[in-house]
Amino acid sequence: AATTASGAPKAPNGMVRVDEGSYRVGCTFKKKDDCFDDEKPAKKVTVSTAYYLMKHEVTIREYGACVRKAACAEPTKSCAKGIVLAEKMPVVCVPWSEAEKYCAFRGWRLPTEEEWEVAARGPKEPHYPWGNEQPNCELGVFANAKGQGCGSKRPLNVGSRPKDKSWVGALDMGGNVREWTSTQYAAYPNGSIEPGDKGKVNRGGSFVMNGKEANTSHTRVVDVPTEARPDLGFRCAWSPLP
Repeated sequence: AATTASGAPKAPNGMVRVDEGSYRVGCTFKKKDDCFDDEKPAKKVTVSTAYYLMKHEVTIREYGACVRKAACAEPTKSCAKGIVLAEKMPVVCVPWSEAEKYCAFRGWRLPTEEEWEVAARGPKEPHYPWGNEQPNCELGVFANAKGQGCGSKRPLNVGSRPKDKSWVGALDMGGNVREWTSTQYAAYPNGSIEPGDKGKVNRGGSFVMNGKEANTSHTRVVDVPTEARPDLGFRCAWSPLP
């Protein structure tokens, strides 16, 4: 891989860098209603080698290149019935396995849920990429909510809400569409989950949620890998070889 003047690997185009260090993920708040049980207790994550994450969600145009090469299957058409989609919007209706195939097609991979959360929250550990302010349609792509006077019934082009920007510069981690991760859903150390909940973790808020309902950056959502949803997409990560 290309390197910078300091000798560090250069981020691939369209990716942001998350530096080495120790971070906390999970429930880092004292109020009882701030977190779900499966986010507890918070845990320490050590990033021993910097990694890179796509600045935006994979778009319909980008995913189409993988389909044309027969390396990925087309999105499930019946899933987004009635939703008008365009090339610069995030690709949706893609099951976990196809998201994984796309990232491999690019020479990348799906991020772990810990990598996703660290990139969204960072060392200050806010509720959302922009801070602790409750989500609204100015901050991210969300559905209508009483008193907000705005909303979306579909995803918007990636990067449409510049304020939905994390500490490392990743966009749309608070809203637009939820995102698959590589992680199998399981309890955090010394934590618990509901019996029978199985599948892959996805993260982030989406256009079907209003500001009061939107997922935080520490909310864990689980879907079976074969699930294809109109508000569920993904972005890829990359780790340079040592």
